[in-house]
Amino acid sequence: MHKISALLLSALALASCASSGAVTAVPEWAKTKNGVVLVYPNEKYIARRGRGSDLISAQNNGIAEISRWITSQVETSQSSRFSLTRRGDEDTVSQQTNEETFIRSQTGLFAVRYAPDSWYNKAEGQWETVAYIDRDEAWSIYEPQVRQKADTFQNLFQAAADASGTGEPLRQFFMYSGALTVFRELEPMLEFGEIINPVKAGVYRTIRASAAELPLLLDRVTEKAAVFIQCNSDPYNNVYAALSGILSSHGFPVQQSRNASASIFEVVITENMSELEAGYFYDPTLTVTVRGKTGVLFTYTPRIARVSAGKQNPELARRRAYDAAVKEIQNSFYTEFSQGVVK
Repeated sequence: MHKISALLLSALALASCASSGAVTAVPEWAKTKNGVVLVYPNEKYIARRGRGSDLISAQNNGIAEISRWITSQVETSQSSRFSLTRRGDEDTVSQQTNEETFIRSQTGLFAVRYAPDSWYNKAEGQWETVAYIDRDEAWSIYEPQVRQKADTFQNLFQAAADASGTGEPLRQFFMYSGALTVFRELEPMLEFGEIINPVKAGVYRTIRASAAELPLLLDRVTEKAAVFIQCNSDPYNNVYAALSGILSSHGFPVQQSRNASASIFEVVITENMSELEAGYFYDPTLTVTVRGKTGVLFTYTPRIARVSAGKQNPELARRRAYDAAVKEIQNSFYTEFSQGVVK
């Protein structure tokens, strides 16, 4: 977490306000051990005492103390973050957010102010001040981005619930998956909000309760989302095997009858074979179109590597083309499929 501390220190320094004059009398916040908390109560301020050989150094030290405190709170939030997992899924809501990106995007927004009665402590031979952030002011700056993300989550969650009677379980799956994807981004934002202003951030705690329901809700709609896979060309039966294996491993019933399915996975492969002097070349394209009762729900169009073989092995070149398609399906299909975007 040393990178967090460095970035946060830099951001807070840039956001700090101009210094005020110093006094020689002992200020109230310096008279007792708990003086800073008495003058700058925790429910209203994030405040830390700063010390240094001059006033600027003392202010910078105060910023550093705030930085260290916020960093420790972020570490605690990450270590206690609850986890939502589903069968077959590797990604979880407890996935660690990139620390550098997270801190850079969330800090540097708040004004850091200093005690108007900074003073020179002759007994200690150093300057002292208090650096502080007004929690309400910080929340008023920070909350709009939380609200936007929270609204997106709630809209997806509610839309999925409203779609329960449409006979489109796969549509529900995409919406609930979308809500889960949004929550992965929202959770660290909520944690940071709890650090900045725990009282006002409390209004978002109901979102955690909704998010906690997602694994079970996703399992339920997945069990109802029977699928039928239709391939226009699959001479080696490996494309069907790859798709059905992936879907089955994530709980989707793969049916042998189109009529027994809630959605159809239409797989179209174009071989694009060229016979050249050097041999046979394939530039295959693959499109998987997922259709439900209301139309197209999802489209998958990966880029597949070009393959070739010598003229004495035309079948080998073709086999390599289908193997390349299968490899791409295994590498990227479910990642895109589970992003929760209804096409």
